Amino acid sequence: MPRPTVSLRIDEENRDLMRRVNVRLHDDPMFSEALEALLADKNATAYMRADEVERRLAEIANRLSALEGK
Repeated sequence: MPRPTVSLRIDEENRDLMRRVNVRLHDDPMFSEALEALLADKNATAYMRADEVERRLAEIANRLSALEGK
């Protein structure tokens, strides 16, 4: 049975990811349930990359130094 075509505008960096999601949705009937659960749980993706944490901490340290006149 042919599948309908969907056209999405996504960032180039996510192109391969979207293709893999599409294949997995087609090949694994349970994947849609797992994906739905992930999308429904706002805390499931509440993380930050380590380099972003370090950048933000450095920004805070710089602000504190400026406020303390150092």
